[in-house]
Amino acid sequence: MTDASSLSPDASFEDTLIALQTIVEELEQGNLPLSETISRFEAGTRLAERCQKLVADAELRITVLTDIEEELDDDDETDDDDLMIPFWVRHHAGPTDSPAQDSPSP
Repeated sequence: MTDASSLSPDASFEDTLIALQTIVEELEQGNLPLSETISRFEAGTRLAERCQKLVADAELRITVLTDIEEELDDDDETDDDDLMIPFWVRHHAGPTDSPAQDSPSP
């Protein structure tokens, strides 16, 4: 079993969850003195918060990756004129930095 006090601050979600489950099991047994129960409860609360943060961070990463993928999919649907402009220019050029396109002379 993983001890909550031995977890490093950068412990994985799985290790943190195992430590939290261990604390919950100890508390559910009801054999601890009051001071130890409170101490374990506090440690469990910190571990639960850590698990929630790790899940939120993972959700954010997935959202960012999904948005990038959707953006790339949208770029695949460009018209032929956009294909003449390199990908990196279309995505990194500001409004005034856009490359001059050949336009017919009047």
